[in-house]
Amino acid sequence: MVVKPDTPLPPLPHDVRLLHDLYEIQHPLSGILTALHHASLEWVFVCAVDMPFLNPSLFQWMAALAEVEAQRGALYEVLVPEVEGRLQPFHALYRQKAYQRLLAIASTGEPLPSLQAVLRGPSMRVLTPDEGRSFFNLNRPMPEQTQRSPQESEEADGFTEKS
Repeated sequence: MVVKPDTPLPPLPHDVRLLHDLYEIQHPLSGILTALHHASLEWVFVCAVDMPFLNPSLFQWMAALAEVEAQRGALYEVLVPEVEGRLQPFHALYRQKAYQRLLAIASTGEPLPSLQAVLRGPSMRVLTPDEGRSFFNLNRPMPEQTQRSPQESEEADGFTEKS
């Protein structure tokens, strides 16, 4: 879990690794950079804490796709879902090697564009999951088409790739 150093937290389970942001930029990229800096594996799954309906099948599908892409020799640094025309950068897989490119963007001293604009490019693979409940954010209303019962959500395991 990556947080700003002054973030008040409830008691956490002993197996939760707590990382404090290493970067003082006021941008969501800061937490992603911190996670990638500390990564010991090739891929890091980034998810916002205000998205409580994670679907393990969606994550497994994304991880399997990352494996297939790696075997094909694809150089993607980010596998990011797109839902209703918006990238979901806080429900995405980031390859550890994206760290240097993203750090260079963050280190320019210039105002940073939106995280969606930072990620767009040839090293990003856009995915279009058919399941939307995982992307529900507690801080904004849920779109009508993603309002499902828990049973409907469990049954919605169809995922597709966007070319």
